Amino acid sequence: MLRGSLEGRLGPDAVELIAADGAAVLGAKVPGLGEIGGVDVRGQLFNVFRVGCGRIIAVEDYARREDALAAAGAKAPHWVSAPARQDAVVDLVPFILVSDVERSIPFYAALGFHVIKRYEPAGRLEFAGLEATSSAKIMLARVDQVPETGPGARTPGLLYLYTGDLEGLRARLLAAGHEADEIEDGPGPGPNRQMCVRDPDGHGHMVTELFEGSVGRDPTR
Repeated sequence: MLRGSLEGRLGPDAVELIAADGAAVLGAKVPGLGEIGGVDVRGQLFNVFRVGCGRIIAVEDYARREDALAAAGAKAPHWVSAPARQDAVVDLVPFILVSDVERSIPFYAALGFHVIKRYEPAGRLEFAGLEATSSAKIMLARVDQVPETGPGARTPGLLYLYTGDLEGLRARLLAAGHEADEIEDGPGPGPNRQMCVRDPDGHGHMVTELFEGSVGRDPTR
């Protein structure tokens, strides 16, 4: 499945090989790879190799990582390999400009982020790195004057965040005293439901639920 499906396409962004008892899982992330044989593989393909007597005795194809891991009896909550191409962007961390980094941390913590790095020259918190998952990271950077915010402001963009439970996340934000709009229907094509949230400096970010075919992924699956 992997070999035949990748012929004539761009190479994979990442590959992984996970060893198990009598088996191994080979996975590949391939941007733009969608439907194969009527199955939406969502940019990922997996093979399970059965090994015995010093040779491969069977190869099984899987469209879902969790199914391949279960079949092989392997455990690996996150992708375990480095990207296949080293001459390309391998990660992206948005910088959010805020007036008070310490004040902003609780808002992003309510979204599920936790602080993994702090930069405090002369005892003043200037930067904080936060992470929710291996693929959801941000940097908060203190500035004396925050850029204009609001619906009509000219900004480079916004954060588009994904969750598995939109109602639950909204309830958690409101309970912590943060601002979260009502959940609304998505504009389409794209998410079915979404909401806008705002941090203490007025930065608005959109939050939607994971949906079939979305750009966002749950890296634990």
